Amino acid sequence: MKKLISILLVCVLSLTAFSAVFTASAADTTATKTVYLSDNGDDSKDGLTSANAVKTYQKAQEILGAAGGIIMIPDIYTYAGSFTYKMPYVQGASYVIRGEKADGSSLFVHNRKNMAMTNPITFDNLTYKITANTWSSLIANCNKLEITETVTVEPFNGVKERNNYLFVYGGFYDGGTGAGKNADITLNGGTYGYVVGGNKAGEMQGSVTINFGGKAEIINRLYCGGEGTPNDIYGGLNVNISGGKIGDVIYLGASGDATFVSCDTNVKITGGEFAAIFCRGSLSGVNNGNITIDVSGLAGADAAWVETYIKDKTAKTTVKLADPNAKKTVYLSDNGDDAKDGLTSANAVKTYQKAQEILGAAGGIIMIPDIYTYAGSFTYKMPYVQGASYVIRGEKADGSSLFVHNRKNMAMTNPITFDNLTYKITANTWSSLIANCNKLEITETVTVEPFNGVKERNNYLFVYGGFYDGGTGAGKNADITLNGGTYGYVVGGNKAGEMQGSVTINFGGKAEIINRLYCGGEGTPNDIYGGLNVNISGGKIGDVIYLGASGDATFVSCDTNVKITGGEFAAIFCRGSLSGINNGNITIDVSGYAPAQAEGWADTYIKDKTAKTTIVGLPAPETTTPEADTTTAEPETTTEPETTTAAPDTTTAEPETTTAAPDTTTAAPDSTTAAPDATETTGKTDDGKGGCGSVVSISCVGAIILIGLGAGMLRRKEQ
Repeated sequence: MKKLISILLVCVLSLTAFSAVFTASAADTTATKTVYLSDNGDDSKDGLTSANAVKTYQKAQEILGAAGGIIMIPDIYTYAGSFTYKMPYVQGASYVIRGEKADGSSLFVHNRKNMAMTNPITFDNLTYKITANTWSSLIANCNKLEITETVTVEPFNGVKERNNYLFVYGGFYDGGTGAGKNADITLNGGTYGYVVGGNKAGEMQGSVTINFGGKAEIINRLYCGGEGTPNDIYGGLNVNISGGKIGDVIYLGASGDATFVSCDTNVKITGGEFAAIFCRGSLSGVNNGNITIDVSGLAGADAAWVETYIKDKTAKTTVKLADPNAKKTVYLSDNGDDAKDGLTSANAVKTYQKAQEILGAAGGIIMIPDIYTYAGSFTYKMPYVQGASYVIRGEKADGSSLFVHNRKNMAMTNPITFDNLTYKITANTWSSLIANCNKLEITETVTVEPFNGVKERNNYLFVYGGFYDGGTGAGKNADITLNGGTYGYVVGGNKAGEMQGSVTINFGGKAEIINRLYCGGEGTPNDIYGGLNVNISGGKIGDVIYLGASGDATFVSCDTNVKITGGEFAAIFCRGSLSGINNGNITIDVSGYAPAQAEGWADTYIKDKTAKTTIVGLPAPETTTPEADTTTAEPETTTEPETTTAAPDTTTAEPETTTAAPDTTTAAPDSTTAAPDATETTGKTDDGKGGCGSVVSISCVGAIILIGLGAGMLRRKEQ
């Protein structure tokens, strides 16, 4: 027996070890491999460290294998070859050629006239130096090429003139391409003489994609088509300019006579500098396709800009301008500078007032890339811009951008939506956000962090829909929507004073109130005249909902309409707290709220109903139960016809009529047996365990069989 157990234990341990080894091997195969390449290297070495760098590009490829990987240059690497030197080809591989030095000073030396790629390559964190000739070219050969922001290009002989810089071609140097070959270049760093999207010469059945931005610079022109005659593109032309600098113009065609673009051209411009965009090639180059130029995301691009910068428009040219009603965005950060334009995170402004000034009367989006802290007096009023409304949004996708509440009370002066950020309380307990009858919305993507990180009511944010310090005129209404964040409590109306306008509260999503929701106001005296509307669609309220104000001698002197379709709460009181009164008609609609369909729900959850309270959507009371009880008694009285059927043997007509009564009355007992029959067909038994009796039986049988087999094995072993 002991020997058998030992054998089993060894098997289990062996399988575990094999699994671990297999997992480790699988992980190793997915890792990106790195090989070191240097003019000072040696191809007899393994290339796995800078000290063991190899000398030739081909040897580096051989070590990396079919998957490709990172070719790391610790100091300097010079490639050399014929006039047009083709790099060695490895099917399916792609490479990152990266400099090891942190400052990007590792040298990749271009020492031949033309360098033709044979695999996709990304150049990163290095200095690309031209040493051989003017007009030196990097030809992608329809392999994906990317040059990152961390790349610097040094010109031939150090002279900063067009012909001394690198020339880039997305297509082939010496011919056309089949339908499956597409040019795709992304330039975010480096300086170039000019850039050509397509072929040096010849037709191109595939597409051309050019992405240009970052710190990239072209001394002369960007030819989005090809270069030389004949030249054509059939598969599509896509150009995205997000930044960088083009010293001259952009041609949406090829360079040369009798050149064409015979496909649709789509251009999107969101940044960058250039002299103009020509909707054709240079000389007599023609673009025959539909041309769409989208400048809706480019600051300052309006109708006048189009006339200045977009030249030779054809009948097929469409220019997309920004929607005049679209919201403008300004960046705001504690690390910003009000001397900047605020149009990017790198150029963020420092103060809320400066952000408002840039956005103007229409308002817009105030984007927080990292952190913004507002500060002011005890009750700090945000600057006011007539007619404007704002979205205060965090830029970080995970919502971790911080909006820091660093004063006791923050009083809004314009409508605000908080979105995709963390709202952090740092100044005091009982910190309040006071809407001042400006529309307030807090979306599901907002998290509220409590004061000192302590999750207690007084440390969370308090929200008021009305004013902090007085009443409102007839035209002022409170309107708050809370779908995210956590709050100490929420007050729909004023902190104190009468409110001629209405109060609307929308609560749902992921929002949570630690304590109570006061739909009216807070403090004495307090009243609402213009209407109270409450919609609860989700979220969680830790305590109760008051359809009134907080405090003595407080009132709601208007109709109250409540609609509940979701959410959690302890109860709804048809009054305020303490001696607060709701004098109006109260309508509570729970027709879309599933828990309210349970018997007795309203008695449990709706408290202090008044004579003016109406609850809509409760289930109708059952009235058919007594009728069902009387019908079940009929079969018991039908035993009498059974005694009468024996007597009238001589008169057969009478038994025929009297037997009709038993036939009809027995229908009720027959129908009642349908329920037991149905349970028999399902195979379920009422064993008090949720109908799982047969499953338990099968499990027991299985256990007995296993025990029997085990015992048999042991007996045979002993024998």
